[in-house]
Amino acid sequence: MQSIGFVSQRQPDAVEQLKAIWRACFDAEEEYLHLYFSTRYRPDQTLVWEEDGQILGMLTLLPCTLRALCQGEWRLYRASYLFAVGTLPQARGRQVATRLLHAADELLQKQGIQAAILYPAEPSLYHFYGQRGYEKWFFRSLLSFPPLMQQGTGWELRPLSAEQYCRGQLRLLPQETVLWPRDALLFVKGESRLYRGDLYALCKGGQQRALCNLYRYTPDEVIVKELLAEPGQPQEELVQALRGFFPRAALLVRLPAEDDFDKWGQEPVPAGMVRWYLPADSRPEKTGLAYLPFILD
Repeated sequence: MQSIGFVSQRQPDAVEQLKAIWRACFDAEEEYLHLYFSTRYRPDQTLVWEEDGQILGMLTLLPCTLRALCQGEWRLYRASYLFAVGTLPQARGRQVATRLLHAADELLQKQGIQAAILYPAEPSLYHFYGQRGYEKWFFRSLLSFPPLMQQGTGWELRPLSAEQYCRGQLRLLPQETVLWPRDALLFVKGESRLYRGDLYALCKGGQQRALCNLYRYTPDEVIVKELLAEPGQPQEELVQALRGFFPRAALLVRLPAEDDFDKWGQEPVPAGMVRWYLPADSRPEKTGLAYLPFILD
C-alpha cells in the first residue's frame, strides 16, 4: 500500500527511518542527526512517501517569509522552504521526489502559501527543479581566499546569542531577502557550534562592524556562510580581518549579491530557486539581487 502525507504520531520508528534516509542521501553524521531531530524536526512539517509502512522518501517544509519588490512597493509573502528532499537508494528512479514535490505544491496552495523556496544540493539539480516550475531567484557572491599566513590584530570575534544575532540581522539584511523565525536561528547557532563555528559580531575598537556566521568543517578551511556589514563598513576590510583570525586556513566567503558586480571581479552565482503560487501579474519583480540567508546545506 502506498501513501503520502505528514509523519504520523502512530509510527514509533518514523524517526529512525528518516535518519536512515538522511544517512543514505546526505551522509549525515550522528551528531548532526541528534541536533536536528532534537531541536528542528517536527512531524507536521515532514512530508513522506510510504510503501507498506516503510518510508522511502521525505521532504521538509519550513515556514519563512519572503520580502520582495512588487509594483514599486516592498511586500511580504508567505513562503515555505523545502529542505532535505531525499529518497532511499532502492526507491530511486520511481518518481518519489517528484510525487513529494507535487504533494507539497497542493498542500502549500491550500494553506495560502504564496511561494515555495529551495536550494538545490547540486548545480545539476537546477535543471531538475526548473522542469518542475521553479526558477532561479536568489543569488550571492562566492569568494575564495588562500591562507594569509599572518595573524591579524585589532579585531575581535564576539559570540552572540540567537536573539542578539536576529536583532542585528533584521537591521542589516538586504531589502530583498528571506526572513526566518527565531527557532531557525537557534538551530543555525547549534549547527555552527557543532562545526567549530558560531554566530558572531565582528568588532574593532569596541564597535560592531559586521555580523558573521562561521563554520569550520576542517582545520584548513573556514566557511563564512553570512557576512553582513554595518553601513559604511567596507567589506574588503572585514574579509581581511577574518583572514587574520584564521591565518593558516583558506577562507570561503558568501556575500549578498550587489549591483556592483565588478567589486570582487566576478558576477553573483545562483543560490536558490522559487516557485510562485501567484498569478504572473501579481508576482514580484525579479532583480537578480534576492538574498537567501542561512542556506541549510
